[in-house]
Amino acid sequence: MREIIYYDEQRLNSYIDQIQFREKRGIRINVDNLEFKFPFEFGINFSQAGRNEHLSPFRKIQKVWSYVEENNAYHDVRPGAQGVIHQVVREFVNVSEIQLTSMIDRNKILLRFWASKIMSGDDAVILLLCSNIKYCDMPAYVGVNNNSSGFTALHRFLYEFRDEINQSRMAQHIPDHIWTRQGALGSLEHPYFLSQDENLDPDIVSSFVENLEVCFRNNGADVVGTRKVEVVYVVRELGQPAGGEPFHVFGYPLWMLKY
Repeated sequence: MREIIYYDEQRLNSYIDQIQFREKRGIRINVDNLEFKFPFEFGINFSQAGRNEHLSPFRKIQKVWSYVEENNAYHDVRPGAQGVIHQVVREFVNVSEIQLTSMIDRNKILLRFWASKIMSGDDAVILLLCSNIKYCDMPAYVGVNNNSSGFTALHRFLYEFRDEINQSRMAQHIPDHIWTRQGALGSLEHPYFLSQDENLDPDIVSSFVENLEVCFRNNGADVVGTRKVEVVYVVRELGQPAGGEPFHVFGYPLWMLKY
């Protein structure tokens, strides 16, 4: 049995509820006919308490994956120049785990991030996933006509986790004004703790996308290692490159298994 590195139990329970509801009523979906190619309902991320307690974590993962696979509702290619084809993506990839710990208790992990950089043809594509279940599934910013920059997409993504970030050891590196505006921000107002690092050699591109681990580590987070995983995740944001930067993909894992 493979090691589970992470799984989103609450979200999996919700998906299983939806699968069982459809199965009982003979409801079938055709993902290809959906505007947003996502096999579950938007705006839902909770389940009846205790309903799926009899299922082991592996059984929950198997049940959800069987449904996703049966409906051809996922993509094996990380979004990039082609835009977001399916919001559910599966990859076999090396990821670096980054942990944000509490300012008060260093042993308390508030957030776990996983980062990966790959080449897709001539394009570099950065993936950043975050462990969090408090917000509901929503349509991603889809298509190649999405002109959001990586920094704008990053801000929208991190805004969801501002409470945890403000309680973490990274808080001292964040300007007070960074959370005062919601939605899209200009390039001069992106989160400085991810995009700038005065300690880096000026010849190195001093940005989150090129120096992810260094920027996190130098600004209060812990990079705890890299490993090969099978990960199934949901795309939340896609940032278009500017000035030669890579594409940015932000999302959250449904599960991550040691590979």
